[in-house]
Amino acid sequence: MITLYEKAVTKIIFLYYMYCKNNPKKTYLGTEPSPKGLGFCASGEKEGTEMKGKDGNMWVKKNGKWAKKITKEDYIKKLDDKLYKWWLKLANGNLIAIYKDGKHRLITSNAKTRKAFSNDIFKKWKELDENKDVKCIIWSAQSVDTIQSFVEYLIKKLSIKKLEELIKMKNIPEYLLKNYKKYFVKYKEIGNKDYTFKP
Repeated sequence: MITLYEKAVTKIIFLYYMYCKNNPKKTYLGTEPSPKGLGFCASGEKEGTEMKGKDGNMWVKKNGKWAKKITKEDYIKKLDDKLYKWWLKLANGNLIAIYKDGKHRLITSNAKTRKAFSNDIFKKWKELDENKDVKCIIWSAQSVDTIQSFVEYLIKKLSIKKLEELIKMKNIPEYLLKNYKKYFVKYKEIGNKDYTFKP
């Protein structure tokens, strides 16, 4: 049962509500961060409509509700967060071998010095290039510009729908490796099976 206090509070709150400019059947407070805070309820706009919100950001009507529009910077941050640690393994000199059966493996070394590590990786790289079961060897330059350029490439080439699908994936690297010809470019470093990130 609703108490007298609750009825009084509800009545006071209702007094502060205003009717939406684009749908007089709906109300708003004016404190909402979305366009609703400016009097534009989602119900009065077409699906896909973009509008600036009370918070100054762009919003879009999506699935019947106002949703904050994702910017290029948002995509960059989300992709960086999901790819950076994985890329760093390659930037540190390791390799990823993709086999004809579809499996892949991180190729690394337990050598203690940098020189010994490089020599060991070089030796393994040549062995992988001669291995008939290996169809691709992924490597990366050590500069952070590599992953930044790759993320920019993804944002430039992929549709918004595909970017959103990519970001929602639990394991983006797994997807990229399965589709390595689409996301990596053939670039001979040691042998003819070498691929690296598209710029």
